[in-house]
Amino acid sequence: MLVLQERDLKRILAWSTVSSLGTLILLIGLPGEGAATATAAFLVAHALYKAPLFFVAGNVDHSAGTRDIGRLAGLARCMPWTAVAALLAGMSMAGVPLSFGFVAKDLIKIAKAEGDAYVWVAYGGVLVSALSIAVAAVAAIRIFWHRGGEAVPCEIAEVPRSMRWPPVALASLGIVFGVLPRCVEPLLLDAARAMRPGLEFESVRAGVEGAPTFTAFGFALILGLLFFLGWDRLHAAVDRLRAHVPRVLSAQVWYEWWLASVPVVAGALTRRLQTGVLRHYVTLLVLFVLGALALTLGFGGTPTWPPLAWPSLAVGGTACGILIASVGICVARDPFVVLLISGLLGLGCALLFLFLGAPDVAFTQFAVEVAFVVVIASILLRMRRLDLVGPRPDPVVLRLLPALGAGAGVAALTAWAVSGATDPALRDFFSAKSLTEAHGRNVVNVVLVDFRALDTLGEVSVVAVAFLAALPLLQALRRAPTRATR
Repeated sequence: MLVLQERDLKRILAWSTVSSLGTLILLIGLPGEGAATATAAFLVAHALYKAPLFFVAGNVDHSAGTRDIGRLAGLARCMPWTAVAALLAGMSMAGVPLSFGFVAKDLIKIAKAEGDAYVWVAYGGVLVSALSIAVAAVAAIRIFWHRGGEAVPCEIAEVPRSMRWPPVALASLGIVFGVLPRCVEPLLLDAARAMRPGLEFESVRAGVEGAPTFTAFGFALILGLLFFLGWDRLHAAVDRLRAHVPRVLSAQVWYEWWLASVPVVAGALTRRLQTGVLRHYVTLLVLFVLGALALTLGFGGTPTWPPLAWPSLAVGGTACGILIASVGICVARDPFVVLLISGLLGLGCALLFLFLGAPDVAFTQFAVEVAFVVVIASILLRMRRLDLVGPRPDPVVLRLLPALGAGAGVAALTAWAVSGATDPALRDFFSAKSLTEAHGRNVVNVVLVDFRALDTLGEVSVVAVAFLAALPLLQALRRAPTRATR
């Protein structure tokens, strides 16, 4: 309805283009085979009538010096070629039979029927078609054949040939493709199959040939002609309505308010989230992972624990050691002690992998834990010598809830993974192909080195980049005593 409040020809065409984009989005979201064909046909039809009409608006502005439809009338005598282009494009935009716009609207009707579109969507489509007919009549009839408006100056003349032939050629294609739709059928077929592979075009063509669309077109034509004949009255009514409607109900006011609030909200979130404290970032990361994990497990089914078996003495002792180390981390207060206990926890997990028959994973875990503990311990000792005081710790509740959530999430994920909920096809594939194609008996090693070689290379690259990023920090810590003495 924003079209009715405009007097500028180009703005009228622009607002009708926004409506057409909404129709395209609707068609893309509809199911059925006809939706893809309707999308491709409407896109081509819209290009073949809207591009010439924008050319027409430019030609009129070039010759008359204005695009105000209240000041333009009777231009067909001075600009006959532009008038012909506007008339042909307007026919296709209005969906007149024997134009490609009619074919596109026919396909849209079939797509809505196949997609079981709501009744109000169909009614809205009739209203949009009526407004399109009114806009086409304004662009093709009012400014060229209507006798109202101001007197046409004598100096107005037709535009040069370079501005005259492009709109005529494009608008003529919209009529030719309407009379001979098979000329454009290969283009529509390729585009439709790109959106919906395996599309059978014969069924769509049969639906086009037999669909009764003249009744809907007649109703939209009558309504569109009423809009066209009462355009000035409707424009005045819309202006009066806008004058009495509070600004708070205006969509433009809301849009400007939302646009102005974007940097304000972004600044507030940045100040709240970018605190410079590492543990806050870790907490946000843990909460995000927990949310994603909850969604995954929610769609994947309820996890169930596998039947428990009595573990061996080595496995049971290692598990008890892991539990004791976990309790020790919660009790300890000194950061250095917490680091050492976490190292024991990681070494316990490595022993567990070793006793369960995965020596390669255990060796990797050993190497990672030793390197982690040595590096972090060196940093902590260095920070102690520099007397660096960290920020005040958060309340216990704020640290306890993410920790418990992370533990429960990992437990649920473990239960879901070992309960048989995962697809066994991957397990069978790697078991069958590891020896025959990768020549490796250790499935884990083969997966990491061969099947996931690029992923492993990416992980190694990430570690290398992280090391390079940590070098300036280590150099700053090394230079800190020198700065203190100065």
